[in-house]
Amino acid sequence: MYQTGEPFYGRAMPAAVDYANAGQPEVRYFDVFFQALRDAQGRIDGVLNFAYDVSEQVEARQQVQALNEELAVANQALQARNAELRNSNQQLLRTNMDLDNFVYTASHDLKAPSPTSKACSPPCARSCPPRPKAAPWPSYWS
Repeated sequence: MYQTGEPFYGRAMPAAVDYANAGQPEVRYFDVFFQALRDAQGRIDGVLNFAYDVSEQVEARQQVQALNEELAVANQALQARNAELRNSNQQLLRTNMDLDNFVYTASHDLKAPSPTSKACSPPCARSCPPRPKAAPWPSYWS
């Protein structure tokens, strides 16, 4: 500043400040402006400094950024879960269609048996030997 005379602007510049004079400085943030002061001959003989404490705004912005990062992570997890659920839903829809087709076919077959089963049933029934009579119960069970 003393050599160039160029002003300096700084935004949210961190600085350790001990407002309470307790020997424990805390980090605060300042918007600062430094301007060279000149004497009558135009030589730099001092620096004018303005500093405005913007710690609350910086901390609020940091908190919003941290929450946004948490939300982004949660959003990614939700998107992944939604993709899994979409896949499961598609599988369930396919399974339901397969079951519907099976039920339709089975009910149709039960209402109208195939001609081969009708043609085969009577001869099979006639060719089977008669059922034997059941043996009497043993006397010790009576």
